[in-house]
Amino acid sequence: MPQSRNISPEQTQAAVTQLQTFLQQLAFFDPRIPFAAVNGIFNDETRRALEAYQEISRLPVTGQADSETWESLYGDYLRSQATQSRPEAISPFPHIDTYHIPTGEESELVGILHHMLRTLRLVHDDLGELPDGIQYDNRTENAVRIYQRKNGIPGSGQVDRITWDTLAREYNQIVLQNQ
Repeated sequence: MPQSRNISPEQTQAAVTQLQTFLQQLAFFDPRIPFAAVNGIFNDETRRALEAYQEISRLPVTGQADSETWESLYGDYLRSQATQSRPEAISPFPHIDTYHIPTGEESELVGILHHMLRTLRLVHDDLGELPDGIQYDNRTENAVRIYQRKNGIPGSGQVDRITWDTLAREYNQIVLQNQ
C-alpha cells in the first residue's frame, strides 16, 4: 500500500478497497485464502486474508501490505485476471434504439450475425443455408425470420436490438456449453 504522511481517509479507503479486490480475486481460485468483503475497511477478515496470502507467497506474515507484499499481490492478481477471468466481450451492435440491419447491408456486423446463425444451427437445424461473406441477403433474412418466429419475436426478417440480444444470449449459451 502506498505510504505517505499525508494520506487522506478517502485515499486509505481506496487503497484498502484495491487490496480487498486483489485478495478476493485470488481467494476465489485458492481456498487457502479466506474471503474478505470489498468494503474499504481494513478489518480482521481482510487481515486474515492478507496473512494467508503472505504465508502462501512465502512473504513475511505481518498482516500489513508493505511494498513487497503489495507488488507480489498485484502481480498475482494480474496473472489471475489474465488466466482465470473470461475474455472481454464485444458489443458490435449499435447503441441506437431504432437501428436494425437492413437487407442489402454489407458490414462486419453481418459477418458476425452469419457466424452466430451458423452456430445456432446446432440447435435450430431449420435455419437453412447461410451465405459466406458480409452481405445481408435474402437467405440471411429468411433465417432471421425463422429464428424470430421460433422465439416469439415478430417475424420481420430484420435484425433489431431485441432480435440481436436474443440471438446473442442463445449463441453465448451454446458456446459455453461446448467449451
